[in-house]
Amino acid sequence: MQIELGDMIHWEHESGDTDVGWVVCVENRAGEEVDEELTTLIYIQWVLEDCTDHLWEQSVLEHPYITITKGGQDDQ
Repeated sequence: MQIELGDMIHWEHESGDTDVGWVVCVENRAGEEVDEELTTLIYIQWVLEDCTDHLWEQSVLEHPYITITKGGQDDQ
């Protein structure tokens, strides 16, 4: 799965900490000196924290507390 602009991110930690955010920017970092798996930086605008975080795409995909809902921005 590839994370895209407009995808919804659900954070549901077992401790009860929850939030929802949207992918507001995707930066391709290919060519920079980073781990091969860490080539795309995802910016998430969180609703409850009123802030934007940046995480590596691979970290978002593998994080046990994160669920991704595709945004459907390409639907016609």
